[in-house]
Parts: sequence; structure tokens; C-alpha cells
Amino acid sequence: MAAKLGKPFRVFSLDTGRLHAETYQFIEKVRNHYKVNIEICFPESAQVQEMVNAKGMFSFYVDDHKECCTVRKVAPLKKKLATLDAWVTGQRKDQSPGTRLAVPVVQADAAFSGAGKQLVKFNTLSNWSSADVWDYIRANEVPTTLCMKKALLALVVSLALALFCLINMSVKVVGGGKNQKECGFARGEY
Repeated sequence: MAAKLGKPFRVFSLDTGRLHAETYQFIEKVRNHYKVNIEICFPESAQVQEMVNAKGMFSFYVDDHKECCTVRKVAPLKKKLATLDAWVTGQRKDQSPGTRLAVPVVQADAAFSGAGKQLVKFNTLSNWSSADVWDYIRANEVPTTLCMKKALLALVVSLALALFCLINMSVKVVGGGKNQKECGFARGEY
């Protein structure tokens, strides 16, 4: 979208040090397709090294991701955003109905605004559905990754399977209780 405006803009991406190879390939694909420089932001290597040496490579599986996300994502993002007056995200309300239903198109970014500096955040796709996004991608030949295509296929297959199960079987909700956030199928208990 930004490329079609013909106005200058900057693009940046976070490299957490844990990205899939397909993500790096996608960055290059976008760079080449739109003839745009993509600024890559990295976490502070000393912080990553300290965390990994103290807790191991996969500590995020046991300590709720908070420290890992802070070191690898939040800190580099905060550092980059401190150099900007505004930024654009792809956040959509339908991505996480439990937490993003109120995502406005334009907002003051309280989470990343610095002392004496108001950062503006544009969530330009806020009101788009997943179908709207895919329609735009197809209509405008936007580069995609194999991961995106696999995720879409997995979603379609999951929905079809769920519909089949609901129509043809009695479904048992697994892990019930007031704190339950998702339901699943218990193997062998249909």
C-alpha cells in the first residue's frame, strides 16, 4: 500500500535471532519486489547472550516468554520507535478477538511513547478481515511466504475438520473450567 502512494517511507523489521529461514527469504522477496530498503533491528547481543547462558536456548517454553520477548522484541522495537514520530502496523481486530477488538485505526501509542514525545500508531488494517487481506494480496500481487500459504491451508483444513466433527460426532471439551481459553478434542474420546 505504501509503495503505491509514491511518497517516501521507511520499513523496518525485527530480527529476534529466532526467525525461520522462510522469514529471511520473505524479507529479501519484499525488498526486491518493492525496491525498498528494509532496516533490520536486532536485540542487544550482550542481553541475549546473558539470558541464553543463564537459562538456555529454550527458556521461553518454561518461563512464559516474558523475558525472552522483552530482550528479543520489545527492547529493539522501543529503541527503533524512539527515533520515529509515527509508525504503521498491520494489527487487525480479527487476529485476536479477546485482546484486539478495540484496536483503532489511529491511536496515541502509550506503550512506546517516550518522555515528552507522543508516538502515533496507525493500525491501517484494523477493520480488515482475514478474507479482506487475502483478497488484497491476490488482487495486488503482494509477495507471500510458504508459511502464510501453509497457515491458510491449515486453517481451512482445521475448520473443515471441526465442522465435520460437530456434525457427525459428539465433541468433548477438554480442560474445562473457568480459566479455559480454548477447547480441543481428546484423543479417543469422541
